[in-house]
Formats: sequence, structure tokens, C-alpha cells
Amino acid sequence: MNKKTIHIPESVTIIDKYAFEECKGLESIYIHGKLERKFENREMFGAMNSTPTIYVPESEVEYIKTLYSGTVFPLE
Repeated sequence: MNKKTIHIPESVTIIDKYAFEECKGLESIYIHGKLERKFENREMFGAMNSTPTIYVPESEVEYIKTLYSGTVFPLE
């Protein structure tokens, strides 16, 4: 997949392991909702070919920072 931006709707609460593995050149991911707190979430950003900026609701910023070593910002 060669999209530069991905928007994940508020209705999505679970993102599988290695969900972004084949996303080359990805610049930003917008996660519009709250994700379920699952142990498997720690691997959702595994094996990525890029380091996009991730935007999430303000209440999710700290949680996503525990899963992702790149830049995480709150949605505006």
C-alpha cells in the first residue's frame, strides 16, 4: 500500500498486530476513536517501513506513546 495518510474511524476499537507492516511511505495515521486496551496492541505498529506521525484523541495520546516510539499528537 502506498497511501501517505490513513484515517481510522471512531467505530474501530481494535487494530491487529502489524496492521501497518506493508504501508510504505506512510506519513500520518489518524485514529479518531478510543482503542481497546489489549496486550496485542503493543505490536500494531511493529514492522513498519516508515515512521508516520500519529494523531489520536487527546485522551489517547499517552497510551499510544507507550506503543509507538515515533511522534504522537492530539487531534485538533
